[in-house]
Amino acid sequence: PEVAPQAVKAAEAARHQFPLSRGIAYQYAEALIADKKLDQAAVYLRDQVQLYKEEPELYDLLAKAYSSQGKMTLQHIALAESYVLQGATMAALDQLTIARKSTDATFYDHAVIDARERELQEKRREQLKARLEGTPGVATVTPISKPDKLVSREFHPEDTVVSIGGVPVGGTRLAIIAGPCAVESLEQTVTIARE
Repeated sequence: PEVAPQAVKAAEAARHQFPLSRGIAYQYAEALIADKKLDQAAVYLRDQVQLYKEEPELYDLLAKAYSSQGKMTLQHIALAESYVLQGATMAALDQLTIARKSTDATFYDHAVIDARERELQEKRREQLKARLEGTPGVATVTPISKPDKLVSREFHPEDTVVSIGGVPVGGTRLAIIAGPCAVESLEQTVTIARE
């Protein structure tokens, strides 16, 4: 317990002597977390990730600080950013899903998560498209951006009409199909069929 404050003092002195040292920056953050100076560690690490945006280790330390504070949403958002920097887009999206489900997520957190998810999903689509286009035998790749694209009015403007037992269903005619929503017993089904 008495070692942690000494470690913070030593790391602070080293940080002032070598302000650009990345290793000392990590040691300083670790010392703050070990000494339970979690708010100070989080502020320091948030500043660091703004200055050094390409260092996943900073996001890992920030996640560790948030975890120690019990800030689960922020922990998983920070881990997502670490995974992005390591090229693991799917793992980052998984972390954002966990962040969204965290009980401490605020409205603002949800907005941040939504925006970042959209960016990462687009990045993932581009990566997948590039990978598929490089596959032998693949001429073109056309991403489908909307669900049910093949049956949408955009690609199939005319009405769909199918014949069921000789009766046309679809188009301009109204067809009503009715019956019990659930079969509770043979007796109930037979009674409904007779009526």
